[in-house]
Amino acid sequence: MTKEQVLGLLKYINSYYRNRFELPNNKDELKAIVVTWHDFLSEIDYSKAQVAVKKLMVEKEWPPTPGDCQRSEETASPERGQAYSRGSLGDGSESY
Repeated sequence: MTKEQVLGLLKYINSYYRNRFELPNNKDELKAIVVTWHDFLSEIDYSKAQVAVKKLMVEKEWPPTPGDCQRSEETASPERGQAYSRGSLGDGSESY
């Protein structure tokens, strides 16, 4: 997974959890967060990470950590993954 894709996941998590998962406006702070998450998720296929994040959103009241996403991806079954894989999270480069 690329850093741009990590940023897309972070934006998606932010849009769901709002005040419980805020991304900083400061570019240096945001870069540090992206680098940290990328460190955990870089070896994971982006589509599998999308499924893991959606699964955690359904199951958890609080925002996931990078480790949560990594563990969720490792333990996800194909049947469960299909239920969460509908739709795309985007790659973080959308403009509105």
